[in-house]
Amino acid sequence: MEVTNKKMKNKIIHRNIARIKAVSTSHGVGEKQILITGKECLSNLTQAAYGCLEKNEVVELHIHSTMEEFYFLLSGTIVFQLDGVELNCNSGDFIMVPANCAHKMKALTDTKFIYWGISC
Repeated sequence: MEVTNKKMKNKIIHRNIARIKAVSTSHGVGEKQILITGKECLSNLTQAAYGCLEKNEVVELHIHSTMEEFYFLLSGTIVFQLDGVELNCNSGDFIMVPANCAHKMKALTDTKFIYWGISC
């Protein structure tokens, strides 16, 4: 549902995850349900999504030169490799991946998380 409020510069967006179709990620591993894209808001947000990886799925090493990423793990365990440093992250953990940081993710269990990309 989208509601326009004349006092606001942008519209109010209300969505339910059950009605959002899952799509493959741009990394070709896992699925995501896109909650909102940067085209729909006024901020530097590139995308906010609900994602999942199955046990042993790997998002290979990559870099975003113009974007920070923020992850909040809802369930499961992921090993993040960030510029060569490994962090075991579990349900309830929050992690920020700075722009220009080489990063890789490996799901040790089935995982679910919410993540945001912010242009910088």
